[in-house]
Amino acid sequence: MPDPAGMPSPDRSLRVALVGPGFPPQLGGIETHLAKLADGLAASGCEVDVLVQQGHQDALVPPVEHLRSGVTVRRFRSRTHSRRFPVAPSLIPFLLSNSSRYDVVHGHSFHAVPASLAAFLTKGPFVFTPHYHGGGHTQAARVLHQFYRPVGAGTFRRAQVFIANSRHEAALLTADFPLIEPNLHVVYPGVDVDEILAAKPYPTDRRVILTGGRLEEYKQVDIALRALPLLPKEVHLVILGEGPALPRLRELTVELSAESQVTFLGRIDTPSVRRWQRTAAVGLSLSRHEAFGLTLLEGLVGGAQVVATDIPASREVASILPRGTLFVPVTPSPDEVAAAIRQQLDATPAGSGLDAVPTWPNLTLACLDLYVEAMRAHDRRGVVLR
Repeated sequence: MPDPAGMPSPDRSLRVALVGPGFPPQLGGIETHLAKLADGLAASGCEVDVLVQQGHQDALVPPVEHLRSGVTVRRFRSRTHSRRFPVAPSLIPFLLSNSSRYDVVHGHSFHAVPASLAAFLTKGPFVFTPHYHGGGHTQAARVLHQFYRPVGAGTFRRAQVFIANSRHEAALLTADFPLIEPNLHVVYPGVDVDEILAAKPYPTDRRVILTGGRLEEYKQVDIALRALPLLPKEVHLVILGEGPALPRLRELTVELSAESQVTFLGRIDTPSVRRWQRTAAVGLSLSRHEAFGLTLLEGLVGGAQVVATDIPASREVASILPRGTLFVPVTPSPDEVAAAIRQQLDATPAGSGLDAVPTWPNLTLACLDLYVEAMRAHDRRGVVLR
């Protein structure tokens, strides 16, 4: 399994389709990943179409959007009202009619339908980034995955090249799908280091604890709220993002009489996120599982001390930038979280080491090289029979 690395781009432009579950302004790590990769590919001279679903709960945006970067985003409306498992049938005729336009189709997410549709309905070179975590985040999602897994497995049989976001994810993939290992590559997502460091912290006399992302139950933000009564009054918890757990988190804040110590910022623009990352004294990541701890790494780059659950993805991030991370159990008690936060508030900020942090240009270059590898493999053996 190759090491994570940036590689030289091919000396030709490519027509690339990126297929995934969503795209900004939708929130989420995959959405950010797609946006950054699309911009990088367009800047490298590629013609890029992004093909994603639009759920009924998502912000209303045009079905076809031409971005200033040159990227075209095509959104296909879901016909289910499920927040967790949207399905957009109109993507099917588009793929059948247009797949020959692309030199490479790059599918994202094992845990959503679009990549599987692209795998089954296109015949050209196919690259797959599973963003794999082994199962659903909830009991209902785990039940759905029992039925979906055979379809998802077909996506692996179709691809010529596979990209994992971390060594941890690669280990999960090879344990469940061992035949992909010879063609599996680890390429870390990027961090906008210069953008983060250039951001101006917000003026405040409070000690800011920053957490957020897509607010799901497995992120365990409720434990952070329950830890607040055990912390000094000058500690302020700032929660970024939206998601199904948000209403309950607001209710819990009221139940704990912690309104004066909590701010829910919801969906905010990237410059504001960067300012909060520079303001935070402690970054908090209590997730039970992640493919890659990007927000944790961004917090370290911004200068915060970090408290994180002891999961493999977070351990891997800490190995990339080994400074300022303190681990708590995967399902910690409020007392354990409060004790870790107090320790990090008293810690001395670490030094540099930013040269080891992966960047989005590195990811773009690696993907371009792997697209060429997929094209060559496709030419040698043709489409994999399903």
